[in-house]
Amino acid sequence: MSGLLIGILASRAISGSIGFLWGWRSVYLMAAGICSLLLFLMAKRFPKSVPTFKGSYSQLMSSMWYYIKTQPVLREASLINFTAFATLSAFWTTMVLFLANPPFNFQTLQIGLFGIAGAAGALAAPLVGKLSSGLNPRKNLIIGLVLQLFSIAAFYFTGSHLYLFVAGIILIDIGQQAIHVTNQTRIYAILPEARNRLNTVFMSVSFVGAAIGSAIGLWLWDKGQWPAFCLGSFVIIALNMIIYFLYSKKNTTLR
Repeated sequence: MSGLLIGILASRAISGSIGFLWGWRSVYLMAAGICSLLLFLMAKRFPKSVPTFKGSYSQLMSSMWYYIKTQPVLREASLINFTAFATLSAFWTTMVLFLANPPFNFQTLQIGLFGIAGAAGALAAPLVGKLSSGLNPRKNLIIGLVLQLFSIAAFYFTGSHLYLFVAGIILIDIGQQAIHVTNQTRIYAILPEARNRLNTVFMSVSFVGAAIGSAIGLWLWDKGQWPAFCLGSFVIIALNMIIYFLYSKKNTTLR
């Protein structure tokens, strides 16, 4: 997970530099080239994988609905991740507009460099993974949600003080790591023989949340710019906390 999130966040710094020097289309052309190279390497170097599922593809897809209906941990983890990713994605979409406008008026090169701060927060994944293997990893979830709340507070009071903004970036990414890695650890412990299908549900819901979060972030900016984004994000995190506590009361054995 460190590799995944560092790649997502560090790419902002790289793409900002490339876009500034050679235009935004060059970013997509280089990304296409990297994907082509990876496709070749995977075809040549990845080990062969033999599936354990013996049914048809339609049966395989249907089985995921069965797990959604029968596994409360999967439902809770997916819902919380959906909302947490929405918060994170709303920020990374809206922050570009925030930094490109007064009082900063930054260009893409400067804005992209803030991804480095996010990558620093993403380095927390190994520590979170270790904590998630403890007696009750659900406690990590509330820690992650509180860190996201603190990050929004830092963003709200940033004003012209970039040190608060950078601190908020680090906090929101550590919080996301705590939530994501903990939830992934929890779903992997449910049914080891169905990990791929459980992870398919979990990651699909997470990235749908990220896409919706981007749209919400832009909508909030349109309604009231940065203050509206901060207040809206606070509401989203509060909703996520409600989901967490509702599941806590519903089933105290959730891990």
